[in-house]
Amino acid sequence: RSSSGGIAEGALAPAFDHEELRRRVSAMTRQQVSAETPAILSASGGWPNTYTLTKHMGEARFAALSESLRLPSVVLRPSIITCAASRPSVGWTDTLIGPAGLVLAVAFGVLHVAPGREDLVVDFVPVDYVANALLVCAWHAHGGGHGRTGG
Repeated sequence: RSSSGGIAEGALAPAFDHEELRRRVSAMTRQQVSAETPAILSASGGWPNTYTLTKHMGEARFAALSESLRLPSVVLRPSIITCAASRPSVGWTDTLIGPAGLVLAVAFGVLHVAPGREDLVVDFVPVDYVANALLVCAWHAHGGGHGRTGG
């Protein structure tokens, strides 16, 4: 977290050797991985699950690679991506797995109730918003048009 209490921008510094962990886990059987997972999560920084740990490892590897190649880079972390708000068309999706299927089930009256908590936010973001944000992030990472002319 940042000093203001929000989420800090930028890649988290690795607290462990990602490559060594990757090699160690690759040499294990599935049973060994299952048995060692709680210790690995704890020793590598207290990650709540393997999803967040491997996301961190991928982002750290990406940051190191882009730095070594001296390439501008950006990591965009959208929340739950769902069907399009407007482009290519309202409601467009390429899958019914995940949030799009849930939205359609509600829309067609198949699903009426789902467990949840009123005090929590379900943070869906339309896929076309994510695509637009990615284009803007890439533009800014490349210099944001500084020194360029034309339209």
